[in-house]
Amino acid sequence: MQVIRTDLELEGIFMQCNGNGAAKNVYPSPMQRTGRTAYVLELCCPTKLSNVVDIFETREGLGQHPLRSGLSISDIRSFCSSL
Repeated sequence: MQVIRTDLELEGIFMQCNGNGAAKNVYPSPMQRTGRTAYVLELCCPTKLSNVVDIFETREGLGQHPLRSGLSISDIRSFCSSL
């Protein structure tokens, strides 16, 4: 999915994602990258099982906006590397 999104972004096309996967603080662990789940990341907090969300469902408070994905792959990588 990251490869497809990166290729589309180079063409100026940004996917609109309204689920948990559109939030900038949601990122999969290496073992989750082939599935539907990812962790909700919090600064200075270790991840725990209760922080796992389905990327296609919507959870209140994760910061996604219904009309815009708002985040490119590079935005997401920058956020995750700052943790």
